[in-house]
Amino acid sequence: MNKTAPYQAKTPIRRQVLPIRGLDHSISEWGDENAPLLIYLHGWADTGSTFQFVVDELTQDWHVVAPDWRGFGRTAHSAGTYWFPDYIADLHELLRHFSQDAAVSLVGHSMGGNIASLYAGVMPILVFSQFTCIAHSFCSGYQKQNLIPPLPCRSD
Repeated sequence: MNKTAPYQAKTPIRRQVLPIRGLDHSISEWGDENAPLLIYLHGWADTGSTFQFVVDELTQDWHVVAPDWRGFGRTAHSAGTYWFPDYIADLHELLRHFSQDAAVSLVGHSMGGNIASLYAGVMPILVFSQFTCIAHSFCSGYQKQNLIPPLPCRSD
């Protein structure tokens, strides 16, 4: 049996708890706090710390911030709602804390991409750039039906 060694992170992670709208949110951070800010937003059933693999491959210095959404990972669970407006309001408060109303770059995966896109539509002045990635296997079914154009993806 071929055993693979556990992944060894290249970039050290820092964690903090930040109270946002009545819930303690777990925040993962990497990089120099004086570097340009880059916000990673995870998808459903995921956590902010899973961006470690991406952070380790960045070729530029960034201050990367990746929260665990309400009800996910180490963030507290709400007795109330989990509606998209709640996530958008949580993101707004997170950005006010880290960027003091300066425009930021958002990268969102799946649900996080939906939240980033909605936020960019509602608050365009506060979003410098926004990128949403979705699962390739999900898209490939739609590509076969010619419902969306082909996506540039690595073949390996």
